[in-house]
Amino acid sequence: MVYEVMPIMAGRFGPVSNNVICRNGDPSTAGMVPSYVFYIKSSSLNIIVDMSFSSPDKCSRLTGLRCERVGSLDRILKKHGVDAAAIDMVICTHLHWDHAGNGNLFSNAKIVCQRDELAWAIAPPSWEPGYSKDFSGEFTEVLDRVETVDGNVVLQEGLELVKLGGHTPGTQAVVVNTVLGEVIIPGDLVMSYENLKELVPIGLFHNLSECVDGIQWLRSQDALVLPGHDWKTLHFGRE
Repeated sequence: MVYEVMPIMAGRFGPVSNNVICRNGDPSTAGMVPSYVFYIKSSSLNIIVDMSFSSPDKCSRLTGLRCERVGSLDRILKKHGVDAAAIDMVICTHLHWDHAGNGNLFSNAKIVCQRDELAWAIAPPSWEPGYSKDFSGEFTEVLDRVETVDGNVVLQEGLELVKLGGHTPGTQAVVVNTVLGEVIIPGDLVMSYENLKELVPIGLFHNLSECVDGIQWLRSQDALVLPGHDWKTLHFGRE
């Protein structure tokens, strides 16, 4: 089966310092980064990969970052021809606050994540910066629609989940067959193309060796990779 993939910028936030994006980055240099949702479509299935952050005001207050979105996420999606109510499946690469908000918007979709990821989202340890008890309630509201997987899974022909870990315990990549060849959405295992090009792991990691192994795996694939917070990702398929 062949799918279409469209990155949609759902907002932006920051400033995010370069040493969060790259382990050897300059901590004195920082900037705004995009927050994406990815729309995947086939003849019979409508999928969203990641759900961005929830209320910009709430997220700004709780994180200390400047979280911005022009209009509602529902309106942004509609501008791109996407009806949130028509989404059949949401795949979460991981469950950090900026990827797992807005579950209630996709009211008719099942939500798929790795089993190892779920506990961290609903009962996060106090020392983990990406998860927060202040955000766990948002995901708890949609638990009745959450389906967990354990490891690598073929969801349908041409649509596969590959568990990589690294950034979080249950980070997974989404591998999609398109007319341009395979496309991989790896979440924040790689936040920028620099991570891939220079083989430099992200600065915000759960397991460093898994990050390095994951980047090496991505580089070995004959595929287009769409990093989680790179502005260039937005232009995929639009040039």
